[in-house]
Amino acid sequence: MHFARKHDQLGRLALLAYCEVKGWARWAGKLDVADTALRMFSENPCLIKEEFLTNIDKLVALLELYEHEYQRTNACYAMKASTMRPIVRT
Repeated sequence: MHFARKHDQLGRLALLAYCEVKGWARWAGKLDVADTALRMFSENPCLIKEEFLTNIDKLVALLELYEHEYQRTNACYAMKASTMRPIVRT
């Protein structure tokens, strides 16, 4: 999405937001992201380019928030796993 946003590829941004992001968000259980992506096109479609890009920027920021949350959680689990000793049964 960053590449498409950087180059103002509106069609690609719309496709990614509606199809890819919405689908991933439902699969990942991030219903707020799925709902945001859906509402961008179904309830409040943008008529002005700048408004659409603002909404895309908000969606990207929300995705980045979840990415950082995932990285923190993943690092926490990795740290816990490295301190655990395997159980050896004889």
